[in-house]
Amino acid sequence: MNEKEALEQKLKSILELDESIRFVGFLLSDGTLESFIRRPGLIPLLNLHESQKSYLHTVLRAASYKALDSKLGKSIWTITSKQKIKWLTFYLDFGMIVLSTEINSDHNKIIQNVLEILTVYV
Repeated sequence: MNEKEALEQKLKSILELDESIRFVGFLLSDGTLESFIRRPGLIPLLNLHESQKSYLHTVLRAASYKALDSKLGKSIWTITSKQKIKWLTFYLDFGMIVLSTEINSDHNKIIQNVLEILTVYV
């Protein structure tokens, strides 16, 4: 299994953790969505342009957090709660895993399970 296949398997494993997970993707540090998987049958809430803008905002937030790493330590994950979804970001040395969940998701459980899957990277 090559690196891309291994990454896609991790994304699939994360999506399968909980029915409330809508989307899982891998973002490069420049904001490029390298790979993703979406829950079958769900209609995305954002169009392509809006999604790309969202990824750029995620990268910009990551850069601002990184500026404080020497004082506060490396960021491991963040969560943003919106009225319609929760957006989770897991920071890796080579990019970010991002996922959206339904608003009523048990994000604490999801975070712990994702960290277990990503234990090699975080």
